[in-house]
Amino acid sequence: MALKNTYRRNISSDGKLEMSLQEFKKWIKKFDTNKDGKISKEELREAVRTNGGGWLSKIKGSHGMRVADSNGDGFIDEKEFKNLVEFAQRNLGVRSTYRRNIASDGKLEMTLQEFKKWIKRFDTDKDGRISKEELREAVRTNGGGWLSRLKGRRGIKGADANGNGYIDENEFNNLVEFAQKNLGVRII
Repeated sequence: MALKNTYRRNISSDGKLEMSLQEFKKWIKKFDTNKDGKISKEELREAVRTNGGGWLSKIKGSHGMRVADSNGDGFIDEKEFKNLVEFAQRNLGVRSTYRRNIASDGKLEMTLQEFKKWIKRFDTDKDGRISKEELREAVRTNGGGWLSRLKGRRGIKGADANGNGYIDENEFNNLVEFAQKNLGVRII
C-alpha cells in the first residue's frame, strides 16, 4: 500500500484503503519474511501494525489468525487467503476494489477530503493534531522505509507554522504541500 512501492493505494472518501485482490495479495506477501508462501501470526501482526494498527496490532493480528486460519495450523496459506481478505475488510479498514487513482507518473491522486481522512487515521491520541511520531508512521506506511524518521521530522518542520511540534487544522495546507512534494501524492 505504499505510494512508491510495488503495490498501489487509494483512499476512499470514508478513509478506507481500497485495493484490488491482487494488490492486497502483493501487499500481504511482503510480510512473508521467510518466503514460505504462508503468513504466520507474527507476520500478520506486522502487517496490521504497518496499516496503522498501533498498540492493538497484537490483538488484531491474533484475531485475524483465528478468523483466517481455518485448518488451525498456525499459518494462513493460499486456500485460506479469502478468509484473510474478509477479515481485513471488516477489521482493518481495507476495501477490495478495482478502482485506482494512480496517475501515469505513479503519483496517488486524491481529493483534499480523502487526504484528510487518511492522515487522521494516524492521529492515535485523537487530539485533532498530527505529531512528529504520527506523521512518521504515516510516512512509513507509505513506503518511507528507513527514511521515515527524517521525512516525518522534515514534514513537521515544514508544516508546523507556529512551532508547537504539531500540525493542526490551521496548518493542514502546509502538510498537503509536503505530501505532494515528498510522498508521491497529488491533491486533485
